[in-house]
Amino acid sequence: MPHLAPNPVNESDPEAALPQKKSGLRLQAKRHLLMIAVVGILLLVIQTLGSAWTAEFDGFPDESAQFVSGQLLRQFVITMHVHDPMGWAGQYYLHYPKVGIGHWPPAYHVMEALWSIVFGPSRIAAMLLQWFLAAVGLVAFVNLARRRLSWIITCGIVLLTVATPVFQTGLEQTMAEPACFLCGVAFLYAMVAFLEHPRQLYLLLTLLSIGVAVLTKGTGALLAMVPVMAWIVSGKRFPLPSKKVLAVLAIAAVICAVSYASAGNIMDWGGMRFAAPWPIWCLGALAGWGFVALAIVGVRREPLPLVAACMCVSAVVFSFFVRAMSEPRHWIIILPAIMLLAGEAVASRPRWAAPVLAAALFLFPWYFYRQQPAGYRELFRQLPLPARILISANSANGEGGAVAEVVILDRKPLQSFVARASKVFASSGWNGENYQLLVNTVAEIDRRLDELAIDEVILDTPDASVPVHLVATKQAMEGNPDWRLCAQAGRLKAYCRVAKPRFPRVPLDLVVAGHRLTEQIDAESAPASGR
Repeated sequence: MPHLAPNPVNESDPEAALPQKKSGLRLQAKRHLLMIAVVGILLLVIQTLGSAWTAEFDGFPDESAQFVSGQLLRQFVITMHVHDPMGWAGQYYLHYPKVGIGHWPPAYHVMEALWSIVFGPSRIAAMLLQWFLAAVGLVAFVNLARRRLSWIITCGIVLLTVATPVFQTGLEQTMAEPACFLCGVAFLYAMVAFLEHPRQLYLLLTLLSIGVAVLTKGTGALLAMVPVMAWIVSGKRFPLPSKKVLAVLAIAAVICAVSYASAGNIMDWGGMRFAAPWPIWCLGALAGWGFVALAIVGVRREPLPLVAACMCVSAVVFSFFVRAMSEPRHWIIILPAIMLLAGEAVASRPRWAAPVLAAALFLFPWYFYRQQPAGYRELFRQLPLPARILISANSANGEGGAVAEVVILDRKPLQSFVARASKVFASSGWNGENYQLLVNTVAEIDRRLDELAIDEVILDTPDASVPVHLVATKQAMEGNPDWRLCAQAGRLKAYCRVAKPRFPRVPLDLVVAGHRLTEQIDAESAPASGR
């Protein structure tokens, strides 16, 4: 007797197959919800273990500038100073001197601004944005990997992706790396869809993903070569772009060009000088050279591995000309491509890939990032705000961390005024080059503090060697009858003015990226009365 299915279904009858389709869709939806929950909880656990919620904005020199730049855009949208946006932005910089708009592309700052309009400016809100961007990118990465890989291999490459130093630090600092990771995954989605179904819509999405990536970080430009490379290697014929697609491409190109041209000196800060070393070592620093080897083994001519391979090759070529890709975090946009290709190698050639995988795990840059708060938040709880503050620290990290905390604490924009000792007592380039001290005696420092009407001086005094202006500021504060120690948190000390200024008020005047900015003196910036 032939074997019969217990519940035969007539596939030609749509009504009979409908319940099974609904059941399958419900099961698929439950799996997706479970995956989203697992990814979200995993990232929250990593942030919690890494003290991301209680840390401050001094984990990296750029972190505070990224945060303050987003808050500048937030305040601009809320207050709408459309009559003089550049003038208002200049005054914002003078009050909170840690802004990177113009030096960096604006997309991440726009994300920060929109996010903080809803959730407000705070460390917790900033970390929630990083969690959201990383979670969306990781969930999309899982769905992409599941097209060709088993659940075991997918889970393995996802966990290793999360364990990489660039992913962890990006998740726990206010930096653009999670957004770049998401851009890399979004490009993979769009480009693979175009190779599989060469339609104008997918071509448009591919071009848009490149544009967003470029406006998020300059290294996103490496994606521009990938469609051409994939078209040549695949050997397929693709339709020419329609007029609408070309129009969108032209608009996106103009926006990107204007954004980068406005920064100025793009050839210099872009690292387009062959005198700098080729930063190819960063490719191996992402997940270890073992996974780079696995990625080479995983190269295939199918759309997904093909696009992933083209992304990696494009990054290598791009970095040869743009030497500014000198840190592993600059390469995070191709991290999903490397891990997908490594998974492809393990899935397609398990016996051959096993020893390489063992070596890759041994060479993997195992890392656990944890950031301790510097103490600015605790210090400002002891100080009256708003105030006119001078911060003198051993690095841009400390100065920027103080500026970011004041931005959060000020209920209205431009209430407090923060001066950085590295800018008013000394001069240097963006990265601290060409350092020169502008004040040479304690008397000159006292006069400068009077002229700027500073009423609180904060010193970050680590045990390690410190810059000259910090040593000079410390000497000017200790034993000075015009100032008293009024707050302390760890190695941070705050001095408050107890005597009226002896010298007349002078507006702060700085040259920033070739633009001269002069502080506007009015009622709110009157000389300090002494405390």
